Amino acid sequence: MKYVGNLWDKEAMGKRLDDLVLVEQQGITFKMFYVLLPPSLPAFPSPRTFVVLPPRSSPAFPSYIISRNSVASDEVQAHMGMFEPTQNDGYYELGLETARIIREAAARSGQMHSTVPI
Repeated sequence: MKYVGNLWDKEAMGKRLDDLVLVEQQGITFKMFYVLLPPSLPAFPSPRTFVVLPPRSSPAFPSYIISRNSVASDEVQAHMGMFEPTQNDGYYELGLETARIIREAAARSGQMHSTVPI
């Protein structure tokens, strides 16, 4: 439970996110994919996630990327099956978005290195 408890420690999460924003400002890409389950009436009238999201006002919030999954029965199943195409109907979109982020990071890296005098 000690490990899992860290997931709900908002103060520690805020510190980690602040650190990641600083690192990203130095050119290192940070993105956080999280699973979003759609509402499922009557038990769950609102969308659900496995994570505690930072406030929308947080500088880290734009780094959080939704991965929709409408086949998982609950948040844990969605999280555990995130990278399994049979358990996540958003699997291929997740892969395409990941490839896009890697492409952009590689392009930025190339631009950064091309401006450094040798």
